[in-house]
Amino acid sequence: MPSFYKTDGTFIPPVRQREYYVGLPGSGACSPGVTADCLTDMPDGMQIVGGNSGATAPSDNQHVYWQCGRKTTQTTDTTTTRYFTPPLDHPYDCTAFDMGSLGGNWDFVDGPVGVVDLPRCWDGTGYSPSDVVYPEQDGGSNDFLCEGTYATTLPLISIRTHIGSIDGGADYNPCTATCRAYIVLGIGAPYSCANGSCLIDLSLDHTAQPTFSTNDQVAMFGVPNGPFNSQGGYTVVTDDQSNYKVTINIPNSLPLPQCPGVLGSSTGCGTVADDISWDDVAFKLAGGTDCSLTYPCNHTHYFYDLDASFWNTWQQDVLGDLELYCLDDTTGANGCLQAVPGEAVIGSNRTAECVDGSC
Repeated sequence: MPSFYKTDGTFIPPVRQREYYVGLPGSGACSPGVTADCLTDMPDGMQIVGGNSGATAPSDNQHVYWQCGRKTTQTTDTTTTRYFTPPLDHPYDCTAFDMGSLGGNWDFVDGPVGVVDLPRCWDGTGYSPSDVVYPEQDGGSNDFLCEGTYATTLPLISIRTHIGSIDGGADYNPCTATCRAYIVLGIGAPYSCANGSCLIDLSLDHTAQPTFSTNDQVAMFGVPNGPFNSQGGYTVVTDDQSNYKVTINIPNSLPLPQCPGVLGSSTGCGTVADDISWDDVAFKLAGGTDCSLTYPCNHTHYFYDLDASFWNTWQQDVLGDLELYCLDDTTGANGCLQAVPGEAVIGSNRTAECVDGSC
């Protein structure tokens, strides 16, 4: 579990770390008899490494992201309510999403959460980190499914580290500057184009009251059919906070596709956030260098170097039971399957999909 240092040198132990075993991406269903669509049991002794400890920017570590947490609550026998915070490629202020602002249903928010999704596409033979890759690295044509020479799909292991409050109190801002973030539900068509730029209207999720002001500099992240990494250089022209809308000025060289949104979607039309410098993040990762062997010693690293490892050397029968009764329990009374767009679900720390050999 990583630890952290504030920029003033203060050591910050994490609040906790959680690991999730996730089924197929999104609401993907397992097709009976089609092995490529099913999960394979995690082999005993498997070693998996995710993230990129040598990244020089968030764009070098695309399977790491930051959020303030999420929760799925079973409200009735047939109804669930999902609570989301924006996914972003850097840490941001979680204060607007805590229980004090939004009520008891948001008691899961305890500060920024760094998420590392480990690779899941296996070559079916080896057990070292080089034998497991991300879908876009498997040699196939689909960047979301396991194909090519790594066509065996393992459960996705998502490792989530809760940093907590940087100042030890109720302030969940991990930045030295203002670093807000909001889920975007709609991106309108460009209009009033002149001098190399256009205006567009953004509709924001109603979870947290937006507080952008005129002339704020913002960036967009995770826009469907748009660039995955943060794209900055947008200026807030007008803000309609009461109606959760904001108008921004975008350069013609940084177009954004129109996007309808659904209230409560975990992905929506991406995230809009303050356009910050990476040096504005008020902490660094600890570790990575043995200072007894190397001098000079650098034992702190930027947030975008976050990485994680999984060594399956513990009780294999326990992991097998988890896969059998959770990942494979698509219809059972435990109700493991809770599909969330962009991520197989996390309902009571359990997710569901078909395990190869039973579908």
